[in-house]
Amino acid sequence: MVKSLVNLALALGLLAATAVASPVASPQDSVPATAVLVPSEGIPIPDLVLYPPGYNKTEGDIEARGYAGTCRQCTLTNGGAGADLYCQCTNIAGNLRDSFYDLNRCIGNSNGNLAWWTNGGFGGSCNSAKVGGTTLSANCRTTSGSVRSTSINLDVHLQNWDGAIGCDF
Repeated sequence: MVKSLVNLALALGLLAATAVASPVASPQDSVPATAVLVPSEGIPIPDLVLYPPGYNKTEGDIEARGYAGTCRQCTLTNGGAGADLYCQCTNIAGNLRDSFYDLNRCIGNSNGNLAWWTNGGFGGSCNSAKVGGTTLSANCRTTSGSVRSTSINLDVHLQNWDGAIGCDF
């Protein structure tokens, strides 16, 4: 009987050690809200907040739809492949901040038409780019090789985030 009790104690000890060594996740365990792991890469991805076009993401007394209501003196500093939009934008504290944004990061050329496009790189196939008000104009090549004059309203997807310009997608 003593031998059976010793064997039972050993078996229970091994069972307890196994449970400690390889715990089972409880239903209350969860991934932190600040990051989600991509299974294939194991890289944390920050939570994304999606806003509708024209939504003003600045706070306080600043009211705007897009960047135009809170940014001024906007110019295209390089009309070539690196089409940088330079503006002075109001931040949440009400101060002006210099802001640069490469429009190639959110505008592309779709068969001769400027279009909203993540990392679109319109500067690679468009030239003579210029900004007037909130309109970006350029001459863009079509798939057949001809050139078309086209424009796009930047205020649709360009936003002011505390004095920094960026696309809302």
